Amino acid sequence: MEALFNENPSDIKYKLSHRAAFLLGLGGMDSIEIFNDLKYFYKERSNLVHGSGIIKYDSKRFRVLKYTRQSLLIFLILLSNNKRGKNRKKNRKGDLLKEIDYAMLDLGMRNSLKREINMGLKDFKSDILKQKKNGKYSVTIW
Repeated sequence: MEALFNENPSDIKYKLSHRAAFLLGLGGMDSIEIFNDLKYFYKERSNLVHGSGIIKYDSKRFRVLKYTRQSLLIFLILLSNNKRGKNRKKNRKGDLLKEIDYAMLDLGMRNSLKREINMGLKDFKSDILKQKKNGKYSVTIW
């Protein structure tokens, strides 16, 4: 997540939480829950890395895995658009992060990103594994 949503070493926890919550929210997930989960997770990760934390079971950790998978899919969708960064292949991620930041402030850009994300996510739906419902199995795997 840090590699996707951060471009420099300042305010990592806030930028990662804010950008991921916004982008995943455009894909239909709960932005507030994501923001709070990621801030908590990043704090726990920092404590562990810097020696003051312990590894413990936490259900939020598993939600973070879901957020990470979904974020990777969304980045894949957005960066596969040939119109985005076509002439500047060197810093496509940086350009995308700027676009995400501007979309937080501009309704037109936000709606455009949302449409692009939701259209792209349809390509990743799969019916391989299904939950039992009415005697049959049905679940959509992302």
